[in-house]
Amino acid sequence: MTGRRHGSLCAVRVKHAVLNKDTGAIDPAIGAGTTPRGKTDGNFRRAVEAAIADSRDKWALLRERLRARYGARDGARMACAISHDDPVRDC
Repeated sequence: MTGRRHGSLCAVRVKHAVLNKDTGAIDPAIGAGTTPRGKTDGNFRRAVEAAIADSRDKWALLRERLRARYGARDGARMACAISHDDPVRDC
């Protein structure tokens, strides 16, 4: 920093609320974003869709690794137990 105090930089800093696109309704359907960036060009919808795709990929990878480590039957039961509210009944 060129002789400026940190506090003086905060006044010109771009804040998270200006850049983010991560607030808005998603249940039961993806609604409009509620931030300036989220409202623009479907940014919020695309951010939600990317998060959903990423979560699905990670869940598939976890199930794959559970099966690889514990075998097909036990790995599937572990994944079921993680993903169900009543695993004793459902798995």
